Amino acid sequence: MPPNEKHRPEQPGKHSRGFPKQYIETIRDSDNRSFWKFAFHLQELVLLYRELGDHDKGDGFLKALHNMIDLSNNDYDDQKKDIGIGHKDMVTDMVKDDVKYLRDIHCVGASTVKLIEEWIETGTMERLENLRKEATPSITERVRYMLNGEEFEVKKDYIPDFLEALGELAELCAKENDFRATSFRRAIIALEGQIITGVEDIKLFKLAELKGVGRATLEMLTEFIETGKIERLEDMRPEEKATPDQVEWFSSLTKGQAGYIQDWWDETGERKYCVGNGIPFTFINDDGFRVLGIRRNLS
Repeated sequence: MPPNEKHRPEQPGKHSRGFPKQYIETIRDSDNRSFWKFAFHLQELVLLYRELGDHDKGDGFLKALHNMIDLSNNDYDDQKKDIGIGHKDMVTDMVKDDVKYLRDIHCVGASTVKLIEEWIETGTMERLENLRKEATPSITERVRYMLNGEEFEVKKDYIPDFLEALGELAELCAKENDFRATSFRRAIIALEGQIITGVEDIKLFKLAELKGVGRATLEMLTEFIETGKIERLEDMRPEEKATPDQVEWFSSLTKGQAGYIQDWWDETGERKYCVGNGIPFTFINDDGFRVLGIRRNLS
């Protein structure tokens, strides 16, 4: 039928509202090539299109999906089924005749019909399989959460902080006329825009094949993900020195007071405290006691 003559649901959203969350159990119990499972995977196709930035295609298939659901899920009894798929038939494997009951629904165009026919024939959609391959692990996981109506926990992307640390390393190398400064800067350009949420992503996204990204850089990225720092950078950073005022204050401490600070520092943990409060330094007070301090004045 021409697009302007295709059937529209009388009550849009009557059945499709809340899909697929409210139908999860029904979908799981349906046959592998049923309409419910087709609709579920078509919803996945919609979400992947949107996550990958193609909203027009995603919205087009979503309208077709909602109209198909809203004109189906009915108990026709012995009445002739003119449009949509009956409630009982939605849970069983689809048959070729189902196509003619769906193709005359508004927004169900040639692309959707092709997906239906492919689903009946193979139980898969090549278009969906290709999008799954194109999507990053974070997109795939986010779509999975949305399909199940669950809250998605956003994973940390290590690249921004790593590139900042790599930039600092490049600057320190440049000051020492170390040729590696140029290599690190090239790596920064190559890695810009990548999203890495774990060590496994390094191999998955084939970072080793990026021009300008060498083995040493990837080893540092792995180290950064696992430990939160780059040892090479830590070794090259200049040692933080206390200001005269800080030295004077700490030097005025008694051995007992200095010991209290030492115990507190040990209990807090060097790395934890350094991240939140500054870079530590040490000096010997008048009593000959080694004292740990930080850049900021302690009160």
